[in-house]
Amino acid sequence: MASHANSGHADAVAAVSTPSGRSGRIPLHICIATLFTLLIVVVGGVIAWRNYIEHRQLIISASQELVQAIGGKTAAAFASIDQPAKLLIDLLARQRLVQAANLADRMNNLAYLADALEHSPLLSALNLGYGNGDFFLLRPLLATPRCAPSSKPRLPQTISYKALSAIMSVHPAGLTYSWITNRG
Repeated sequence: MASHANSGHADAVAAVSTPSGRSGRIPLHICIATLFTLLIVVVGGVIAWRNYIEHRQLIISASQELVQAIGGKTAAAFASIDQPAKLLIDLLARQRLVQAANLADRMNNLAYLADALEHSPLLSALNLGYGNGDFFLLRPLLATPRCAPSSKPRLPQTISYKALSAIMSVHPAGLTYSWITNRG
């Protein structure tokens, strides 16, 4: 009797697990559909990952090329600014102005300095220093001054340059300002 009771219990469990009396296996078309779905998801993931890696490398190489191009243009721009100033310094080193001992000698070379400033628009002034502490500065006056209109000096229209000379051997604070008119 005990065995008969156990067999009835097994039949009841079997009836619960398979309500329509079928066995517990999954139909073949659902297995195939699931496998194809997983295959498509895996292949799609692999393709997406590969595209991500390739696009990342493409973006990195493009940005490196862009940085190199910008760096080259920047270096060329600095060279175009720097080279005229270096040339002017080399030319000034070979002029008599370097050996000028007083303001009159320096003023005699003023035309050369004015030409140098006119042909180098990136330079705002020329400043020459001497071993004894003297210096000579030539600055073009701007057509539109940067200072406020109330502080603008009233100068004749023919004045183009301002020269500043300090001769330390005469007087430690011996500054001389000169206003230079347009050259004919």
